[in-house]
Amino acid sequence: ALSPLEVLTNYSITYNTADFSITKKEASVTPNVASKIYGGSDPMLAGTLSGFLEADGVTATYSRTEGETVLNSPYSISSTLSPIDVLSNYDVTYNTALFSINKKPASVSPVAATKVYGDLNPTLSGALTGFLVADGITATYGRTLGETVTIVPYSISAVLQPTNLLDNYDITYNLADFTITQAQLHASADNQSRLYGENNPNFTISYSGFK
Repeated sequence: ALSPLEVLTNYSITYNTADFSITKKEASVTPNVASKIYGGSDPMLAGTLSGFLEADGVTATYSRTEGETVLNSPYSISSTLSPIDVLSNYDVTYNTALFSINKKPASVSPVAATKVYGDLNPTLSGALTGFLVADGITATYGRTLGETVTIVPYSISAVLQPTNLLDNYDITYNLADFTITQAQLHASADNQSRLYGENNPNFTISYSGFK
């Protein structure tokens, strides 16, 4: 726009133009690191927006890659921004964060057992604590080898299945005692007799309770 207006009529004016550019504004979205215990619900994911104009009302929705095992953890947290129509005004840096699944505390505890020397072993049992029902974890109980009273107690331990799920747990393997008690042995002298004046017969003993 030229002035003063009263002199402009003396000129044959060419009004040239030039470009005015609005460049993209630097902005970023950064999810927060998050974690959970195996088998638990995901926490609410959150993050930080930086560089966006408040008037544009940009918001972020956070999500993570699918997966529910400790072995494949950590997973990646990313974000989706809206409204889409204002995002072309920004040069957005989309940062990611890690989502970790931590091992769930669990334990297996055999029950102490005993038997009499020479008898068959009883069925061994125990208790599982902290495992998810859906994982179907089972225990097989066994004891250290030995069949004498003098070196008892023996140790009862457990082996868990299926092994491919055990990495999701921080497992305490407890032990229990297996005791072998003495068997009852009965010794009875056999009745004997002799005629007066004769030599004594051989004395014998009958035993019962041998295994």
